[in-house]
Amino acid sequence: MTLAPPESVVPDDLPVQFQAAVKKYVQGKGKTKKTRPKKQPRLAPEHVAATTSAAPDMEAILRCTWALQEPLNMEPLPSTTLVGVMSATMTCLFETHQAIPLASLVGAKDGDVAIPPRTRIQAANGHPIYRVLLGIARRCVSMVWCRPDAESTFSDLMTMLMTWIEADGTTWAWLLAFLGTNATRPLLEYTLRTIATHGAQTSPSLLANLTTFLVPTYPLYIAPAVVAVVATASDEHLCLLLSVLRECPQLVLACDQHFSTAPADTLQRRLASPDVRRHLLDLCTARAAELVRTPVQVIVALESLGPECPFHAEYLAYLPTNALFFRRTIESLAHLVTTLPANDAPSSFHVYFWPLVARHGSAAQIREVCSALLHLPSGLARCQQLLPHLPPASIASMLDLLASQLSAAHPHQTQRALRGFIALVPPSADVEEPAAHSIVGQLDALAAWKASSGVAHWHAVLAQARSAEDATSDLALSVLESLPYPTLEDPIWQYTCIYALLQLFFRRLGKERPVASLTRVLSRIIADGGGVAAYPASVATTFTCLFVDAILSAHAPTTIAHNVPPELNFFQPDDRPVSDAGHVFRKLSAANTLRPYDPFPVDSTTKDASREVSTTVLAQLQLGRAKWVDAALPAPSTYDATLQGLHKEKMAAAVACGIEAKALLLATQPDWSGLVDLLVERMLPVAVFMPADEQYRDVLPERTNFDVDLRMEQWLLHYPFVVSLLECIVAYGPPHAVLRCLPLLKSLLVVLINYWHARRHQRLDDVQDDGTPPYLHMSHMLAVTLEVMAVIAQTQWIPEPLQGCGTLFPRLTPLDIRSILHALWLYLSDHPPTRHARENGNMEYYLMPLQHAVHRNMAAIGPLYAQFALH
Repeated sequence: MTLAPPESVVPDDLPVQFQAAVKKYVQGKGKTKKTRPKKQPRLAPEHVAATTSAAPDMEAILRCTWALQEPLNMEPLPSTTLVGVMSATMTCLFETHQAIPLASLVGAKDGDVAIPPRTRIQAANGHPIYRVLLGIARRCVSMVWCRPDAESTFSDLMTMLMTWIEADGTTWAWLLAFLGTNATRPLLEYTLRTIATHGAQTSPSLLANLTTFLVPTYPLYIAPAVVAVVATASDEHLCLLLSVLRECPQLVLACDQHFSTAPADTLQRRLASPDVRRHLLDLCTARAAELVRTPVQVIVALESLGPECPFHAEYLAYLPTNALFFRRTIESLAHLVTTLPANDAPSSFHVYFWPLVARHGSAAQIREVCSALLHLPSGLARCQQLLPHLPPASIASMLDLLASQLSAAHPHQTQRALRGFIALVPPSADVEEPAAHSIVGQLDALAAWKASSGVAHWHAVLAQARSAEDATSDLALSVLESLPYPTLEDPIWQYTCIYALLQLFFRRLGKERPVASLTRVLSRIIADGGGVAAYPASVATTFTCLFVDAILSAHAPTTIAHNVPPELNFFQPDDRPVSDAGHVFRKLSAANTLRPYDPFPVDSTTKDASREVSTTVLAQLQLGRAKWVDAALPAPSTYDATLQGLHKEKMAAAVACGIEAKALLLATQPDWSGLVDLLVERMLPVAVFMPADEQYRDVLPERTNFDVDLRMEQWLLHYPFVVSLLECIVAYGPPHAVLRCLPLLKSLLVVLINYWHARRHQRLDDVQDDGTPPYLHMSHMLAVTLEVMAVIAQTQWIPEPLQGCGTLFPRLTPLDIRSILHALWLYLSDHPPTRHARENGNMEYYLMPLQHAVHRNMAAIGPLYAQFALH
């Protein structure tokens, strides 16, 4: 085959001369082989090479090739000259192939297509004639890219070359691979432009070279070449290119991960065509298995394109239909969330993707998304965005993931899981149980609601609320506020739940930690009756019993620490040891003891030593060493003053804890009648001897030593919350419950009468002895007396002006205070209150102590004189 160049750039007889030189070369090789002696000494390899290169048969061939490439030295060099030299080179290659088939050099038959192109190239470079001709072809290709019209020249050169190849593809297809090794990027772009122009009608040799040689050998050149072609091709040609790429998985695989490398303006312009978008989505569907990283790259590209690009909405609608793309996007969610900038625009990935996952993702995919998000710094906020779009099953799966981290060894993981509960669980007041028409539907809806609201994880969160780690406990309590609790139908769970919450309440009180969250949790449970349908009052009764036992315990934070002999019994000599029967059931014998039952005992190994009061000053100071920075004992001369300071701190702490306990009591609104029954039972057990009023008349105002008064003295001095408890009962309890408090109030009056009678010769402003405990100081007892008087005034049992005489006490002497309290006790004894209205009777006898006090302290009373002088 001979193809004349477009212009005569080489001698006309050069092909004939080259053909004769090749024949002479072949004949010379044949003669050399026949006339060679049979026994010729073997030459060294360098001698053989020298002989071959210097063979006289190659001189004619080299003269021809020199003349062939001499036009390349012209200046300027026309493009037609380059194409002509390349065409003449191909003619010489054809003549060489006719004489020396390339297949024979690799030991195969001519026309064998199974020979790899690289093997043919290596064989051609190993033959002197082929090597020289390929060097000329290589020079032509390299000189093309030194020209300003390189693309058009290369296109002309390739057009001429493809004419040769298409005439005998099995013989000359390897030239495309040879050209690809020297001009990879230009050949790739030419091939892609040819495909974009002709589509499926593209030369098979060109397609085969692309898929079998260029793509596997030079994968890094593929994506830049595709970007260059996409930028210049028309919409019609681009659609043809995309349609052909669907049948080229190797080429698509090489382009994977490079979607976002194209400039944003190019993508914006190209994706404006509906046909291009349709073909691109078809390509994604057909080659989804090869496009592993493209889904992520498309998401990244959409962020830069913005919502004005029509491909944005189309791709979001397409993404759920492509299962592989959707799954790979979910798998790369953590990467996308951390790399894409946060944005609240509707077109932002951080906004549109969560509803997409919720609507189209499976339960396993949603769980995978949540698992990936929970480990990110902003994952909880993202999960919160995902929450409104999730079905109950998926929400339950998210909560299960968080619950699995509650028992983590590191507190940081536990606290992070608790923050997840706070973010994902709505407040219990905002949770609505879904309604259904049928009974089965209602049961299914209720089960789904329980799973999605986190009811099953109440126990685990409660366990974390009881953690020794303060931060963990605070977060768990915040979760319990919004987490619906499991119903307390089971008596064991009912007792365990309320017991654990109250134990945590008093433990936090002792540590001076906030208890407002616990108050709200307990009030919600008590107000709902614990969800108990059969006997809802059992929940309130359990709470009231445990609460009363706790506040009347010697170790409660509402109690002033004092030294109480263990199991001291006033009423019967019993020297038998008392066994530790546990804290669930109170011992009947303990009803007569001074030390009340403690429902929340502290382990002896972890008991707070500061709650135990030792008998010696030095021992008590040792317990308070943690109060001082230098952890050293004060000087001996300041022992008593330091000890007094410690006692005052404990007393102030007990009073402050009493305020929180009162808030809990009022928030739960207990059964006041049952509370009075429990209080009277604890403070005045049935076994206690109750003296008659006539016996008190014989002794008062002197000190009484009845057992009940000794017991009540302990309640008043060391349990300041007792008065607050009576105040709540009188203020909020029914009249019949208030009447049952009469023995307690009368007994408190007896104790106060005894106290002020012992100090009748003193004044309120007298300096107290350093050895007197703070709870026995007259300033403290005056405050307690005023609280008792306020409680009695609320009962309306005492007529005016005795009812309001407590306002005078800070201006009176201890003797006057004792006399007025005695008059009050006498009035209650002579006129016991009833449920019905009654006359006050003659008040002159009971008003005499008040009148004497007013006249003796007229200067101190001042403006209050008129209030009491009229009577």
